[in-house]
Amino acid sequence: MNLVLTIDQGIPLPSGDPIEKHRETLLAMKAGESFFIEGAILGDMWPLLHYSDSIGVSLMGSQLDEDTVYLEKGVRVWRLNPSVDVTPEKPAKKARAAKAKPEPMIPPARYWKMEMEDGGEPVSWSSRLPLEEQGVGAERQSSVIEITEEEFVVLKQAKVDAPPRTLHLRNKASGDCRKILSGGITASKLKTLLEDSDRITAEEFEAWEAENEL
Repeated sequence: MNLVLTIDQGIPLPSGDPIEKHRETLLAMKAGESFFIEGAILGDMWPLLHYSDSIGVSLMGSQLDEDTVYLEKGVRVWRLNPSVDVTPEKPAKKARAAKAKPEPMIPPARYWKMEMEDGGEPVSWSSRLPLEEQGVGAERQSSVIEITEEEFVVLKQAKVDAPPRTLHLRNKASGDCRKILSGGITASKLKTLLEDSDRITAEEFEAWEAENEL
């Protein structure tokens, strides 16, 4: 298409919004009244519909192939009752209640005491596992009893307050004999205690055994 632009001079610019001249007509319309614009399409009506909303007049347009009054193709526009909502809102989504994540079930701590077969001090400990899952051999489980937390604390404190005692140890493989001064021996302390212990003779060790009837 060849577009030819012809420039004209002296044409005054229209003042104001040309749609505003329909303000009084739109305000005078009653709900249910309408007007028809021949040859128009619905897209032509958007400025008018937008303007009517700004002045509080609710309009609805419908594009027709043949108007029932003028028998022409165009757009008919109705004024709506202010209570009529032609664009119904989507039903609000119900807020989903936040599901609280279940707290992990952590079993409470339990306290145990095992009597030693050689008559030594009992061993006490705490664990959240059942006794069968703690690695205690079946042959030793009969020596284990469950105690209260208060009893456990008393046993632990007694070991802390226990006076130092002298222990004699002999390595059966090497024959090495040692004398250890300690308030109690644990696996974590044994290596350090042995390094700080006094070496004794086999005769001294046997004399100690005889004295203690071991």
